[in-house]
Amino acid sequence: CKARERLSTYAISVLTKEIAINNEQRVDSKWKFRGRNIYLIDGTTITMADTALNQKEYPQPKSQKEGLGFPVCRIVGIMSLITGSIIDANVGTFGGKGTGEQALLRSMLHHFKKGDIILADAMFSTYSLLSYVIEHGIDIVFVQNGACSRKTDFIQGEILGNNDHIITIKKPKNNPQWMNEDELKKIPKELKIREMKVGNKILIITMLCSKKYPSKMIQNLYKERWHIEVDFRNIKITLQ
Repeated sequence: CKARERLSTYAISVLTKEIAINNEQRVDSKWKFRGRNIYLIDGTTITMADTALNQKEYPQPKSQKEGLGFPVCRIVGIMSLITGSIIDANVGTFGGKGTGEQALLRSMLHHFKKGDIILADAMFSTYSLLSYVIEHGIDIVFVQNGACSRKTDFIQGEILGNNDHIITIKKPKNNPQWMNEDELKKIPKELKIREMKVGNKILIITMLCSKKYPSKMIQNLYKERWHIEVDFRNIKITLQ
């Protein structure tokens, strides 16, 4: 711990990202999914030391009584499934406007390139993010948002198989507050996505061809998302 304190946070961040890039460049193509990189996204929280500086920078959640809680920060990380390396991470407060997982992810979207595949949970299944990945040739396998999943009807749309179909979703009436006019104009009025039921979850997928990407392949692919949950846990335990 004392040795870590002598290192600058900036230096650690830069070195971590450079190691991740080097790992990606040296990886055997056989490890990839049909020659494509797969990335995992998730958020987690860290309980911090109860110091005045931490309380000021990272206020404790409103649900905690004043003077009894600890400062909490939110982290959103991107990991490579192929190498296990942290590609990037963003840290923010646990509450307040513009501090959600989607907000922390937006400044890291430049890491994803055409042909990449992203696996994530329901926190990231927004129309604006779907629009972004489709525009940039990036594929995703996300869990459908809870409210939307309850409305899913597999009789509708283009039926690909049992509990597997393609539907057209329309742009929400309420625009994201963080978007400016130019950004709003670029968002299409409707998008085509694939929905599939796996266990008690509804997955949303941008790989629409069921022959090239059969349902069993998608299911097995999404199971790999769990690695980031375990990796976050390992990092927290290792760093105490």
